[in-house]
Amino acid sequence: MMRAILVSGFTWALWLFLLMVLTMALPMASIAQEPADWKEKQTVSAADQSEQVTTAKELLRKTLATVVPPKGENERSLMADGRYVLCVDLCGKRIALVDLAQSASGETEDGDQIGLGFSVWNGKTWDPKGFWRIGPVWRPGGWRESETDRLPATPSVRPFWIEKVHGSPIIIVAGALDRWGQAFYVLDFDRRVGELRVLARSDRKPETVDGYLRLLRASGRKADWAEWAYWGAKGKSLGPFGTWKTDVSDCENPKWTATAYDEQNRPTVYLIETNQPDCRFKISRDDEPYAKVKIHRPNAPNIGVESEEAYLFEKLTNMPRRFYPPDYSGAKPKRLEAIASITVIGSSEAIKVLSPGKAQ
Repeated sequence: MMRAILVSGFTWALWLFLLMVLTMALPMASIAQEPADWKEKQTVSAADQSEQVTTAKELLRKTLATVVPPKGENERSLMADGRYVLCVDLCGKRIALVDLAQSASGETEDGDQIGLGFSVWNGKTWDPKGFWRIGPVWRPGGWRESETDRLPATPSVRPFWIEKVHGSPIIIVAGALDRWGQAFYVLDFDRRVGELRVLARSDRKPETVDGYLRLLRASGRKADWAEWAYWGAKGKSLGPFGTWKTDVSDCENPKWTATAYDEQNRPTVYLIETNQPDCRFKISRDDEPYAKVKIHRPNAPNIGVESEEAYLFEKLTNMPRRFYPPDYSGAKPKRLEAIASITVIGSSEAIKVLSPGKAQ
């Protein structure tokens, strides 16, 4: 019994250390969750009559005055009037995205000044369509800090670029930079209104996993929580498929939240609690009791919580287990059902969902 307690304590201590290492390298802005209207606050309409927008429009037109959409190319980046420009064909529309901030220096905060603008080609000229209060921070590959060019951390090598999610192009923007890391934004083209829109933010450079986009939000230096989100194509737009959040604000009683989204982006939320007197995990669904999970592992008492997490991740988010985020070492967790027996107590539906079955 004492050995099991010691092993369990060591496993949790190691896991907390890895979470701390992971999240301490993230932007300070992520310590507090953004308000619900953060996207609206960073988006600026081209119809705005303020002096700031008028100035941004003039700068956008001046930058693109000599730029013509490339023929026979879906994507091309170039420098115009000293500014980085990305010309791309999105859903039949030729657009130009322009770095109006000219790669801000020093520690930056997104949300103050207009730093990003986009225009649509009308066949003769570029029409300004929208702006964002996002200041791209970047330096070319091989950049080294100097007396005249100091940054708190090494930034992205591009201000923005195209990624493919299930074959559909999206735009990733490198935003605010501080000594803890850099923020990234995901932009998608809304075909209905012909505009780019900000979908999500990530505290780590977004990565594609089998066609899906994996994003990370986390609590920065406090290392309280980390949440991974998976986005993919849904019809003609991009939408969330699942999220996995680890909360260790109470390190003695860690919690996980798994969210699965349907085709209409409606969430089903599962809260997973551990250290229960009668089971390994207690699970609620949309704030209602759902199931209890018992795990018996006589031959592998120190398998680590990662194997259990990966198992529940697959069962509750409906995402393949191989999508489960790797730990700091990059090691993949062992398959839980291969080294332990799993008993589920709950409704017939819960038993079907959580019991061992065919792996994805």
